[in-house]
Amino acid sequence: MDQNDLNEAVTLFSFFKGNKEKFSEFNTDKRCKIIPNEYFSENVSTNWIIDKLWSEKEKIELGIVERNESISLFEFSSIIDEISDTLKEFAREGKELAEKKKSNIKVKCFKVKDIFTVQRGNGKYIRRYINNNEGEYPVFSGNTSNAFAYINSFDYDMPCLSWAIDGFAGYMMIHNNKFSATNHRGVLIPKIPNLNLFYAKEKLEPLFRANKKGRYGLDGSNEYTALPPYLIEDIEILMPVDEKGDLDISAQLEIAQKYEFIDDINKKIIEYRKLIDLLYVEIEHTENIKSVRVVDIFSLEAKTNNSSFTKSFIEKYKGNIPVYSASKYPDFIDYGYVQDNLNNIKYFEDCLTWNIDGSIGKAHYRHGRFSLSEKVIPLILHEQYKQKLDIFFLKYTIETTFNKQRFDFSNKAGKSKIKNILIDIPIDTSGEFDLLAQRKIAEKYNKVEQLKNTVLNELERVKKIIIDIV
Repeated sequence: MDQNDLNEAVTLFSFFKGNKEKFSEFNTDKRCKIIPNEYFSENVSTNWIIDKLWSEKEKIELGIVERNESISLFEFSSIIDEISDTLKEFAREGKELAEKKKSNIKVKCFKVKDIFTVQRGNGKYIRRYINNNEGEYPVFSGNTSNAFAYINSFDYDMPCLSWAIDGFAGYMMIHNNKFSATNHRGVLIPKIPNLNLFYAKEKLEPLFRANKKGRYGLDGSNEYTALPPYLIEDIEILMPVDEKGDLDISAQLEIAQKYEFIDDINKKIIEYRKLIDLLYVEIEHTENIKSVRVVDIFSLEAKTNNSSFTKSFIEKYKGNIPVYSASKYPDFIDYGYVQDNLNNIKYFEDCLTWNIDGSIGKAHYRHGRFSLSEKVIPLILHEQYKQKLDIFFLKYTIETTFNKQRFDFSNKAGKSKIKNILIDIPIDTSGEFDLLAQRKIAEKYNKVEQLKNTVLNELERVKKIIIDIV
């Protein structure tokens, strides 16, 4: 996950065990809820989905659920204009920075312990202490996104840096206000003058991350690494210095300005990528329409594979038939390829599929012969509609229409939930489905998708540009 909850979960559970009655008074973590035993006994035969104990608003705030919004084509064009203007402004500012005359910067190698006093946070910040000393000053632990707790005192009252000792070890924070740290966090207190903390953080964080030890996980996920103080004290960093060999604050500021510019670009790119990825553009119908239930045009009788159809099973019976999972990407085959005509395995051909889990809300047209994981269901057109309905019009219309149902992990989009949803389909003057009108609408949706991909690729290209810092 993007956010490592392990340390906080363990600590909060320890607090809860020690003082169950007062735990809710000091628990400020929205991810943590206390659930009475009665909830399970009363719902044992109906529902144990814990997600339902959080409101949709809470899930959105926590990032568990991302609200997909439907917008008009005009609104989408306005968003693209805004992104374009922002990129142009970044290009202008980047050019100014690049053309800015570079100082004749001299650098000198320093060890971390030469420029910082290296400390580990205090192990006293445990359940009993925090219960008895609630206050306004933050205590930071291994998580770098927010404070772990708040107490009535502080250990540090000077600009300094800190880093995560375990969890996602090596990620750093800049502190300019009073705070304390648990023993899951290290603190770097400047011991020489003219040290720019932003510059130091940008230089040190990749070095810290490179020296972490432990379980890295796959592609950075499921990581649990450690970076205790003794591993960072002798890490070397190049710092700008003046003629006397002292730190050159003006040179640091010049370089830090460029780092800050890059950070601003990356943050904005991430923001725009997420926005574009979540948007559903709704093409308005100017034609006469007929509202038809999903079950009336699709055969929902075909079953998908069950939970025994796993990656290990597919690996055991490797073949040439692609197996699609509930991915947002139509061509992503993360389950691999399986043999054809295996007993009790379901195969499909040339049809739409619908994700009931994973990337809920995505419909894909699959060409050729394929198989599906248990989280994907086939949407097979009734024979009488195969020449009357455009499959790509149906794909885009289904995604836009189903999006309004607010399906999520606690409201799965299974067959029983989608079968009676109404889909609007253009009709001609005789009341028959208008295939030409469908194709024109599908073409507009396709152009929107192409434009979205173009924007996303352009944002990625900008992000990958290497700017000469020094």
